[in-house]
Amino acid sequence: NPVRLFVGASATTGGAAHAVTQDVVVLEEKDDKFNWLSENLPRILDEAQEEDGQVLIFVNQKSGASELAVAVREFMSLPCEALHGDSDQNERMKIMADFRSRKTKVLVATDVASRGLDIPSVKEVVCYDMSNTLTTHTHRLGRTGRAGHTGHATTLMVKKDNSAKMAAELVEYME
Repeated sequence: NPVRLFVGASATTGGAAHAVTQDVVVLEEKDDKFNWLSENLPRILDEAQEEDGQVLIFVNQKSGASELAVAVREFMSLPCEALHGDSDQNERMKIMADFRSRKTKVLVATDVASRGLDIPSVKEVVCYDMSNTLTTHTHRLGRTGRAGHTGHATTLMVKKDNSAKMAAELVEYME
């Protein structure tokens, strides 16, 4: 069962992420993450698109971003691109233009997109890989629920890796 957290300050005091709710999904094995994503991403995207929204998926490694974007395109037949530090400037600009114009519905990114990316149409953030710090995790979640819109985030954790060790700390940090 997911744990639901409300991130940021209350609506009366403001705060960058006051309109973001988060689910944490704990999985048995690392390989279960792709199975979870393939079962849930079509529904998540459908729900986001009901509000003309998009999905942003965070991973920790550049190679992981490219591989996951290809898998989403090929196995799930969803319009998806990857954004990471190895992309040249022209490629990054095209990827972002396609995402901003909603031509691309799903963007898989490293933390190059965790700060400074302001796209109010991002309705869902999926933390496919748990970030290495809670501060970075908070910045990732801050990519949704912007400009008065609501947002949702799902963080995938695996029992048998370091992300599970952060679960209790994450709950305490987000409260």
